[in-house]
Amino acid sequence: MQIHKFMSDTEDLLEWIAAKSPQARSRNIGIALLGKLSGKTADEEAQKASSLEKARSQQEKLRHEISAMQKQMDKLDREQTRLNQEYPSRAEEVRTRWQAVQTAWDALRQSAYELTEKVPSAKIVINQNSQKLATAWTQTQSVWTTRNALYEKNVELRKLLSEMNEIESWLEEQEARLKNLNLASEQPGFNVDKAMKEQDDIERAVEDARQRVEAIKRKCAVENVSFELLKFAAARAEGAEGKANSGIISDARVAEIRRRESSKIIQSRPKYANQVKEAPSSTVKNIFGSLLADADGGPGNSSPQRPGAEGLIKPNIRPSADEAQTRQTNTPGVAPPTPSVSNQSANARVPIIAASSISSPANMSRQSSLDVDTNSTGHSGARNDVKCTGILSRKVTSNPKKSINIFKKLIATEEPGQQAVLSGATLFFYDNLTDSSHSAPTARYDVRGGRFDKSPATQKAGKSRRYELKATLADKTEMTLGAQTEEELDKWLRCLNESAVLCFLKISEELETRMNAR
Repeated sequence: MQIHKFMSDTEDLLEWIAAKSPQARSRNIGIALLGKLSGKTADEEAQKASSLEKARSQQEKLRHEISAMQKQMDKLDREQTRLNQEYPSRAEEVRTRWQAVQTAWDALRQSAYELTEKVPSAKIVINQNSQKLATAWTQTQSVWTTRNALYEKNVELRKLLSEMNEIESWLEEQEARLKNLNLASEQPGFNVDKAMKEQDDIERAVEDARQRVEAIKRKCAVENVSFELLKFAAARAEGAEGKANSGIISDARVAEIRRRESSKIIQSRPKYANQVKEAPSSTVKNIFGSLLADADGGPGNSSPQRPGAEGLIKPNIRPSADEAQTRQTNTPGVAPPTPSVSNQSANARVPIIAASSISSPANMSRQSSLDVDTNSTGHSGARNDVKCTGILSRKVTSNPKKSINIFKKLIATEEPGQQAVLSGATLFFYDNLTDSSHSAPTARYDVRGGRFDKSPATQKAGKSRRYELKATLADKTEMTLGAQTEEELDKWLRCLNESAVLCFLKISEELETRMNAR
């Protein structure tokens, strides 16, 4: 009876396996899944949503049924083992039926595994869509980068255009100013000094704007090169339609050509672009042109009333005591190009201190004596002798801030209020200076620009007025001249004409060469 029941149960199990095998081998579930994942539009996805839900429910039902049958299989396995032990005579029959059931069960489970292999996996579709997404993202990034570069270039070009408009407006203003300068006017109220001052201001402004104009020219040249490269690349691309890689220039190649051309443009800049240029003689002449208005011969020209510059200023450089111990060198004097004229007699001794902060591994000082004899002829024909004597000192230090201390030790003069410090291109007048005190500036004179500003007079003991004039040359040399009265101040201004200033500059350059050589 037990064997008969076992045979009946196994028969029912075999019928169930035979009924479920076609469903397990069906590809509809996988196809429905792939149809859902591969839908390209919302309509396609909506149409396949119902089939996907149906296939999913069928798959879930089959899974539950197989799980339930797995328990039945385990129960029959234990039953056939017991029957083989209790009924050895019929063990062969029981074993044969159980093997048939196991074979059908294994075939059912194997068909499920084969389904995952035969039906295209959803991973393939996911990978394909991931690749498409990555490609689209790369294209988006490329478009964004290109557009961002175009926006940045547009901003640069707009800035360049704005700068060019500013330069153009400024040039129009200067042109209008030049047209309004009526130099041939014979009106009694015509101010020659004012006209010369205005002309000098225009020349300085043009000189200051030169660097800006040169920079704009370089930018325009670079942009022209870039535009030509783009046109060339576009022409090559149009001629290469239908031909893969037939001469199209890559972005890296265009960037390399642009860098090379930009480097050539920058290297072709004038050598004097970043250097401080000496003021032309015509510009500096205007500084003291008013002093020569009623003299025969043009300003700066030799005449019977006024000798040439070579006979007026005789600079001389002598090594100081410290320098003479190590080297005996006579530097030839440099003859400046323009004379000076004074309408007052002058005979004074002015200390001139010059210093430059030059980075060097070790701190060291260099001093050389400086004598500048200025002989000029005034409007009355009387000959004026103005002698400027002092120490031209340089301090070489690794700390530029320490070089400031050298300006605090000025050499005392024979006459009060006649000390000077030359700083950059500005000549400052100071009161008498000592190591412990430093008087306030009383006047300022721009050597390169020719501007002279008097500071408010300071009240001291005895209510004496003090004026100061301070100048800085191009080589960082500083000089200061001081005076108690405006007459003394004007005297020093007439002495410090363009010849003397250029002479000081050349002397400083020669000293720098000698110090560097040592």
